[in-house]
Amino acid sequence: MVSYNHQRRWYYVTRKIFTGVQSKAGIGGPARGAGTGTIAAEHNLNPNMLRNWKAEFLEHASSMFEGKGKSEREARRKEAAAKKKRDKMLKTIGQLTIERNFLQNCFRAVGQPIPGV
Repeated sequence: MVSYNHQRRWYYVTRKIFTGVQSKAGIGGPARGAGTGTIAAEHNLNPNMLRNWKAEFLEHASSMFEGKGKSEREARRKEAAAKKKRDKMLKTIGQLTIERNFLQNCFRAVGQPIPGV
């Protein structure tokens, strides 16, 4: 019996291969004006499979161009959140350093040993 992880890995590997074949068949054929049957025969594919890929591509074509802007906005948003978090941590570190130095000076002024952490 094949494990779930093995099946999952196989799916991703075959998906990558199919995506490569899809792009080759999709770019090469229409540029030459070749029909679906000709393209399918060149790449050893079933013509119905090629038609399904073409329909799927046309259905999701708009999302290819939207995704880049979304991902850039998402990256900028994450970067801004990380910068804000970093600034907050640096502010806290600075405040704790000032408090530590103040307390050390108080112990020195009284003549007591500074307790270790």
